[in-house]
Amino acid sequence: MSSYIDSNALDELRILMGDELKLLYETFLEDATAKVQQLEGVAAEQDFDKTGRLAHSLKGSSRNIGAFYLSDLCESLEKSAKIESSDNWKFLISDIKDSFERTAAEINHSILQ
Repeated sequence: MSSYIDSNALDELRILMGDELKLLYETFLEDATAKVQQLEGVAAEQDFDKTGRLAHSLKGSSRNIGAFYLSDLCESLEKSAKIESSDNWKFLISDIKDSFERTAAEINHSILQ
C-alpha cells in the first residue's frame, strides 16, 4: 500500500504538535470534506474564481499535514482555474476526491486510532 501521508512530514508534525496532532488531523478532515464537496459544485458551474480559491485552500491544508499527492492535484486544478481552462476538471476532481478518500482513510486508520 502506498502512503498518502508523507512519513517524514508526519514525523516532524508529531514532534512539533505533540498531543495536538490528532486535533490537527481531525480539523483537516472536517474542513477538507466540506471543501471537496464544495469543489464539485463550483466546478460544475464553471466558476473559475471559486474553484481556484477552493483548490488553493485545499492545496495548502493538504501540504500542511503531509498529504503531498492531494496537494499536487489541487495545485493542478488551481492552475487550470487561473487560466480559465476547465478541460481537465472532470478528471482532476475525480482524482482529488479519490485521493482525499484514501488520505482520510489513512488518517483514520494510522493517526486517529
